[in-house]
Amino acid sequence: MLAAFNRELTDRKRRHLIVFDALDRLGKDWKTIRLLTRSLLTVALDLRSYPAIRAKLFIRPDMESDREIWSIRDGSKLKQNIVPLNWNSRDLYGFVWHWFLLSSDTRDAFASFCKSAAGVTVHTSPGERLIKVPEVLLNNEETQKALFERLAGAMMGTGTRKGHPYTWIPKHLADSRERVSLRSFIIALRVAALGTSNTAKTALSYDKIKDGVRQASHIRVEQLKEDYTWIEDVLKPLSGLSTPNEDREFILRWKKDKTYNKIISLKASDPDCLVPVELEGSTDADPDLYDKLVEALRNIGVAERRDDGRLNIPDLFQVASGMVRRGGVRPTK
Repeated sequence: MLAAFNRELTDRKRRHLIVFDALDRLGKDWKTIRLLTRSLLTVALDLRSYPAIRAKLFIRPDMESDREIWSIRDGSKLKQNIVPLNWNSRDLYGFVWHWFLLSSDTRDAFASFCKSAAGVTVHTSPGERLIKVPEVLLNNEETQKALFERLAGAMMGTGTRKGHPYTWIPKHLADSRERVSLRSFIIALRVAALGTSNTAKTALSYDKIKDGVRQASHIRVEQLKEDYTWIEDVLKPLSGLSTPNEDREFILRWKKDKTYNKIISLKASDPDCLVPVELEGSTDADPDLYDKLVEALRNIGVAERRDDGRLNIPDLFQVASGMVRRGGVRPTK
């Protein structure tokens, strides 16, 4: 059947794409999810024999890091084709420019702004719904920076060591894998725009940009809870702890708060809730229990290992958890 369908598609010069998402919903425990995901990966490998049929799988970071899921013959052939869905700085700002030009409310004003701020001409026509965004606005960081500095100023404060808004915002919204959520970026800009006074020198003031990052941090943690129900119970005991810090300081907080028991109780109250895959099969008697929890945080981008061996929580999650960092964004009181 597949061979016949493949020939038909080839004759018509067409391709058929099959998309699989939400693989973490395949079962109510990791044993079932691993079994079914491995089976699906095997099917994806088999489909490689049919050039006109393609399978695309969206896989969560913790599942990508799980060795058992990839323990199939020739699994490396699939893994080498993984494409990270990352938004770099150019993509993020390019989205904003595209948005301004897509809306009839801002199109003409932004086109004029591009000309005066960066010498870029945007061709617009009355009543035209779609506008081609000039390539220089999408891919040239110097041009993007020039535009954004007219909107937000050149510095994140009065001193020259505070950073530049163009690079500061993505940096403080990134997880430990340097991934930035588009939604977090838009939220930060929106809060900054609504909060900046009409009498300010720029459309976005640096103090309101920091407010935007704080709010984006809280919302990002709420989003994480949709996939990782346990994340709040892991971050809450860390309030007031400085980051980066030694692993033992994190583990002392978790042990005192009985964090593992809280994670397990989540599963008991909601059978659909998944514990961290790294903790699957563990008990509270395991000596490396909280080392596995550290690994879980690293795998989903909430923690990172510094060169000096200390564990660090990026600003994106540090703010929402109430952790403190020297020179960092102050957490919400």
